[in-house]
Amino acid sequence: MHKILLFSPISQAKAYILPKWIRWIKALGNLQPATCNLQILLIDNSPNRKLEHDLRKIGIHCEYHNPKGKRIIDIIAACQERAREYAMEKNFDFLFSLECDVFPPVQMIIDLLLQHRKPVVSATYFIEYGPNSQLCLQQRYKDTFTRWQTYFNLDHGTWLIDVDGSLKTGQQAGLGCTLIHRSVLEKIKFRTEPDKIYPSDSYFYTDLDTNGIPYFVDTSLLCQHYSQPWAHDSYQEKSKV
Repeated sequence: MHKILLFSPISQAKAYILPKWIRWIKALGNLQPATCNLQILLIDNSPNRKLEHDLRKIGIHCEYHNPKGKRIIDIIAACQERAREYAMEKNFDFLFSLECDVFPPVQMIIDLLLQHRKPVVSATYFIEYGPNSQLCLQQRYKDTFTRWQTYFNLDHGTWLIDVDGSLKTGQQAGLGCTLIHRSVLEKIKFRTEPDKIYPSDSYFYTDLDTNGIPYFVDTSLLCQHYSQPWAHDSYQEKSKV
């Protein structure tokens, strides 16, 4: 039986969708699929600890990360890295990164991702808003002269063809719904760079390439993404979890 840690950074800024998401992951945890022992770790990066305390009251394992004076990309990376360290300390077999505004299409999402038997495998979802909306799925391009590897979101015409319901390799799909094996966690940390604007998922996939670790996306699994700009807004009493 696989031991799996479901993890997400959370914030009061996500109060508009967080109660619904908490109910979803609690239902997922209660299912306890036969293939895994699922545990949950949420890391709150709100300006205060109210959300953390509320979650602890309803039996959700939650830790707190103080965001004061930090860039949001550094905050998220620090929360992810804490989850990686926790997974290593507690001998988990997999880390399941599920962002707190992403809803997989089915409750058996972990079983479906496990069936692929891959070191890193994701479902995908749309990002941005309105006419700027695009699938969070990027193809890797390698410059043979500089050996730099860059990623570009697939344009609408491309992903309509490329997203055919099969398992794809060599394409990054963010960390919104991604299952990561322990062997990967042993080699790769979640990080940013102080003078760069790139988020931790960009470095994660680049580091996979550097370490020769293949990664995959199941294009048959399209998640709902209730996205709004990530900012530290006030946590409302009416949004209690």
